Amino acid sequence: MMLTPGIPIPHHGHHHHHHGHHAHHHHHHHQQAAMGLDLSLGRNPFLTPPPSAPSATAYLPPPALFPGMPSSHPLVAVDAIRESAAQLLFMNVNFLKSLTPFTQLPMADQLVLFEESWREFFILAVAQYLAPINFSQLLIAYEYLNNNRGEQGTVSEFLVKEVEIFQEVLAQLAALRVDPNEYVYLRAIVLYKSEFDAETSISSVSSDGSDVTTASSAGSAKSIGEIATVRALEESAKEALASYISTCRPGPSNRYRTLLQLLPVLRNVSSYTIEELFFRRNIGPAPLLKLLLDFYRQK
Repeated sequence: MMLTPGIPIPHHGHHHHHHGHHAHHHHHHHQQAAMGLDLSLGRNPFLTPPPSAPSATAYLPPPALFPGMPSSHPLVAVDAIRESAAQLLFMNVNFLKSLTPFTQLPMADQLVLFEESWREFFILAVAQYLAPINFSQLLIAYEYLNNNRGEQGTVSEFLVKEVEIFQEVLAQLAALRVDPNEYVYLRAIVLYKSEFDAETSISSVSSDGSDVTTASSAGSAKSIGEIATVRALEESAKEALASYISTCRPGPSNRYRTLLQLLPVLRNVSSYTIEELFFRRNIGPAPLLKLLLDFYRQK
């Protein structure tokens, strides 16, 4: 798995056992140094199941079932991707918690904007820090978790189609060689939205079938209180990106437009896909959005 400097990823090597707390402290310590962020804000809720959940290792077949199993077995490789994904999610939420113009908005507005941008934030972070990702291993692991009752199951067409969209977006961002400054502006443009499209019905339902949208977002009647402020922040983020590109990214003059046109595509990857492929095994049955919002509210 390739990684740009910024997020050290723990080496899983040959360990099949679940990492203890000492390991997590160790990672946080490194990550803190590298990210320049204080990540000591408590336990990463997206990394390991809460104590009440059955141990995640219960899902992994004991190594004995695979004599001489290489450490690159998909389920082991996927653990490393999941752990990295959890770190990205944790980093994104902490980034927002310390983003000054954002935290000055009313809390209700913050929660709506956060709910409406976390998927794009996750995909941008994957593009910046994790890509390329072995999606076929993630799909194998998804199949394993969902069909380990003996019958032959196949990954739904829906999931495969969204993985193709995800990969296409990652490929385009890589081809454009988006730099760290551009990622900062893109995150801001994604965050300060004033119009929300309704997400496809499947993605607002968590894997156990319960509806996960918050009370504030019943139906598509999401609205922002301080809409003028949010629009102004969006405009200034766009201007900042445009002026940065014209100053620092010589080359084709349509770069700004190309980047902006990629942003709506990020919304074509549903929360269902992100949740099931990257987080379901670690968070158990909890709806990811609820975990995210709860974690965000903890100041």
